Amino acid sequence: MPARKPGEEGVALLLVLWTVALMTVLGFSLAHGIDTQATIDRNQYDAAQAQALADTGVSLAILGVLERSADGAWRLDGSARKLAYADGSVIVRVQNEAGKIDLNRAEADLLANLFRTTGSDDDTAKALGDAIADWKRRRRAHWREPADEIAPNVSMGDVQPFLALEELQQVPGMTPEIYDRASPYLTVYSGSARVDPLSAPREVLLSLPGADAREVEAYVAARAEMGANPALLPVLDDVGAYLGGGLLAYVSILSEGRTPSHTRFIRQATVSLLGTGAARFRFVTWQQGRGAGQ
Repeated sequence: MPARKPGEEGVALLLVLWTVALMTVLGFSLAHGIDTQATIDRNQYDAAQAQALADTGVSLAILGVLERSADGAWRLDGSARKLAYADGSVIVRVQNEAGKIDLNRAEADLLANLFRTTGSDDDTAKALGDAIADWKRRRRAHWREPADEIAPNVSMGDVQPFLALEELQQVPGMTPEIYDRASPYLTVYSGSARVDPLSAPREVLLSLPGADAREVEAYVAARAEMGANPALLPVLDDVGAYLGGGLLAYVSILSEGRTPSHTRFIRQATVSLLGTGAARFRFVTWQQGRGAGQ
């Protein structure tokens, strides 16, 4: 066996050490990759679970509204209702669209009041109310030419200048901040210049011309405690001209699903309840709500 040259043992040892170090690095990299993929898979599972919970909340809300019992368990004033489902939870809010201010029917002063109630200064609120009124006049004027674009049995008062609430963002002077604050209290679905007090949010009632803040606060507190029973609630005398009931036709639903790991998903939907027979409802809007995620 040939004799080893001086230094060969050191080179061999160095190669062994480098090989061990390389294998260790590869092992750690592989373990990290597996752990990273597991984290990604877990996050995707949690996200899918949160979305499924939120969508289930919408379904439960629709069923609850359609099969409403005398105790009014499913309230229509946007109150939060928390449900335990599977190993997660769902927070659902149902709002009767008749309790909101109809963008197409409301006068400029009512809209200006809403902008004030939701944080705009007097000058901005009045300017926006006037701008919306002007927008509606111009839209209706556009529909008059040519006249044959409107069905013979439809009056100009029935023409909807705003077909979707999002179009409000095109009105001059409207900012994203003002829109975000005011839009939860506006609708294009009620078709009425009046609002339903049994489901109207506090901000809507406070915006009605002539509203007394103390009466509104007392009314909302009584409604929260005793439910939407007109016989048990105080009378809002000063704003009676702006109040009305009517058919439960459209509801908006906000459903937030949460997993045990606190991943959440928000589903927003607007539902028409004007169906008949087997088709008792239909979705008008269906979208992911803001704030979805962890």
